[in-house]
Amino acid sequence: MKIQVNQIPAKGAAFEGKEQGDILQLNDPAIRPVDTLSYSLFAQFDNDTLLVSGTLSIDLELDCVSCLQPFIYPLVVRDFSVETPAGPHDTVDLTDYLREDIVLALPAHPRCDWDGSRVCPGPKIPRQVTEEKEPSQPDAWAVLDELNLRKKN
Repeated sequence: MKIQVNQIPAKGAAFEGKEQGDILQLNDPAIRPVDTLSYSLFAQFDNDTLLVSGTLSIDLELDCVSCLQPFIYPLVVRDFSVETPAGPHDTVDLTDYLREDIVLALPAHPRCDWDGSRVCPGPKIPRQVTEEKEPSQPDAWAVLDELNLRKKN
């Protein structure tokens, strides 16, 4: 997504629209854009600095870390903000900034029951619960007693 600085009026300008999900270049098979990236931004140009802030949203298909089933996750970045140097006749590409904020907003461990609307069936492989026993420690006193008995004999 590119903004031409010379098209921004002195009071700033609002930009709303959609971009294809492939501009994000998410090279992870567990993260798949389902819809377009929607944006609602406000841009200002002041003293060789372009300021852009607003909201980003996109629906993604993620894989649950527990049951490995795909689910839809509506990702929203409410506080998108960029401050970058620019000249009055420059064209600024915001794609890298969009991508960075979206990647940072992704859940670290996506679960299909994230919003409480469903119950994650859990792992497909049944887990066996086993009690861990403490490893047996040699009895230091018994060894000393044995040495003491040998000494007497």
